[in-house]
Amino acid sequence: MLWGVACATASDCWAVGGKQLGTDPGPVALAEHWDGASWSVTTLPATHGFLFSVTCTSPAGCWAVGTTTTDNDQTDPLNGFIDHWDGTSWSQAPTQPSGQAFDGFNSVTCGSASDCWAVGFAGPNPVANGFLPDVAPRVAGDDAFIEHWDGTGWTVADTPGANGPNGAYLSGVTCSGSSQCWAVGATMDANGNPSTTLVDHWDGTGWSTYPSPAPPAGADLLTAVTCTGPNACWAVGASDVVSGQNSNSQPSPFVESWSGSAWSIDPSPTVTALAYLDSVACVRANGCMASGFAATDAGSNFTLRTLVEQMVLPPGGNQGLWMSGSDGGVFSFGDAGFHGSMGGARLNAPIVGMASTPDGGGYWEVAADGGVFSFGDADFHGSVPGQGIVPGAPVSGMVASPSGRGYWLVGTDGALFAYGDASFLGSLVGTELDAPVTGVASS
Repeated sequence: MLWGVACATASDCWAVGGKQLGTDPGPVALAEHWDGASWSVTTLPATHGFLFSVTCTSPAGCWAVGTTTTDNDQTDPLNGFIDHWDGTSWSQAPTQPSGQAFDGFNSVTCGSASDCWAVGFAGPNPVANGFLPDVAPRVAGDDAFIEHWDGTGWTVADTPGANGPNGAYLSGVTCSGSSQCWAVGATMDANGNPSTTLVDHWDGTGWSTYPSPAPPAGADLLTAVTCTGPNACWAVGASDVVSGQNSNSQPSPFVESWSGSAWSIDPSPTVTALAYLDSVACVRANGCMASGFAATDAGSNFTLRTLVEQMVLPPGGNQGLWMSGSDGGVFSFGDAGFHGSMGGARLNAPIVGMASTPDGGGYWEVAADGGVFSFGDADFHGSVPGQGIVPGAPVSGMVASPSGRGYWLVGTDGALFAYGDASFLGSLVGTELDAPVTGVASS
C-alpha cells in the first residue's frame, strides 16, 4: 500500500508506503521509484513499519517519514523514523528523541535542502489506527510533535503546547516559504477520537495555533494541507471520524481554505454515504485535486472506492509588473506590490535582472557579479559571491524555478548557476558564441 508521492523532476519520482508478504511477520517500509518509463521497488533500510510521506528538494535530496511497528503482525505505530535519499541509496537518519514512550511522523515538507519539517504525534500512549494505518487515528493523552532539519541534523521544535485537554495529532505539513508553514491535524476527545480541527502556523520564529472552523458533525480531522503562496492554502479532511468496530461512523469530507487572513470552510460535494479525503495538491492559477476514498453503501459489507474532488481556480490577474534599474531601484505598476529594493544601497556591481515569486509576493534582484538580493516572500537560496566564485563573464539575467523555491542565474558566456530547487541542467560554457547571452527562461 502506498501513502505518499513526490517528484524531483518529471522522470524522477518516489512513492512510499508499506508492504507485507506472506512470509513477513509484520509490515515493512516500501519505496518505489519512477525513472520516466516505469516504477520499480528500491532497497530501504530494513524497518518494520510504514512510510507515510515523502518530499524531494533535488534528485539527490529526498526525505521520507513514517512510524515503526512491532514485528508480530501489529500495525499500530510505536516510534517515528526518517529515511534519506542521497542520490545513490536510502539510509535511516538520526532524529532527536521525543522523550515520550510513543511517537510517529505522518508528513514531511522542505522549503530548501536545509529547511525541512516533519510532523506527527508523541506521548505516553500508542495510537490505535482505524481499519487502515494513518486513517481515523485514535489516541488520548498524546500531543502534536514537530522536528526540523537545518541542513545538519533533525531536532525537536517547540510546539504551541497542549492543543486540547485530551491531546492532539498532526497529519500534514506544507511550506510556501521559510517563514510560512502550516501543519494540520486534530485535537482529540476523551475517547481518543478526533474532536476539532487543528491548524498550527510557523512564522519564521515559532509555531502558534490559528483558529480554524469545524463542520457541525463533530469528530473533525484535517489530514493534509498545501499552499500556492502565502495567501492561498487549502486543507482537506473528514468529519465524524470515529474509530472502532461498533462506532457506526459515516465520515464525510470537507475542505478549508486560507485567504491570507483567516481559514474558512469551502463548499465541497457530498455524493456518497461515507467518504474521507487524505491528500491535496494545487497548481497556482489552475486548480486543486483532493483524493481519498468513499463508499456508496454504509452497511457492514461496503466496498471502498477511490474518491477524487477537483476545484478549478480562476486564472491569475496578470495586471501588474516590476522594473528594476541598474542602481537597484524597483518600480512597481498595476497590482504588483512594492516589496523593497537596493536603490540607495552601495553595490559592488550593477543590477542586471530580476525575477518574481509565483504568487507575486516577492522578487529577487541580481547583480552582474552574481550577487542576489531577496525581497518580500522571496527566499534567499544562494549567490555566486556567496560560493566564493568569480564568474568568468558578467551575469546577465535570472529566472525563478516554477515553485519559487529556487532560481537560475546566467552569464554572458552561457554559464549557468542553480540555487534552491532549481536543478543544474547544463550550460554553454566552452561553446563558441556569436554574441553574449542576455537572458534565461524556464520551461
